[in-house]
Amino acid sequence: MSLFRQFEREQRAGSDRGETDGATPVTVVPDPGPGLFQEVDVLRFLNLDTVAVDIYVRISDGGGDDIIDQHLALDPDGVAHSADHLHRLRVFENQSITVVLGGAVTTNEPRWTSSWITVPIAE
Repeated sequence: MSLFRQFEREQRAGSDRGETDGATPVTVVPDPGPGLFQEVDVLRFLNLDTVAVDIYVRISDGGGDDIIDQHLALDPDGVAHSADHLHRLRVFENQSITVVLGGAVTTNEPRWTSSWITVPIAE
């Protein structure tokens, strides 16, 4: 990779963090837009609840179809790194990564952190 391309890639890095919202899907990696894709570096979850939780990671397209649906079971105080299980996870135009819980939490919603690099699609 040329130094210019490496610099361009580093300038397009993005990240986000937040909490899940029960059975309501939460976007953790957004749609990259036309001519681009997101290459996910980190997708991490921390269960701060007092009971185990089920987290479903989905890549959804604009039509509401799930392309992947990965289940993560987290014990109380458990940590999971989804990107470790989904090597080279990529999101293209009209796609996003969402997470949703399999049920309600008792005290605290799990927290998530995501990090990605936006890359132009080669012509």
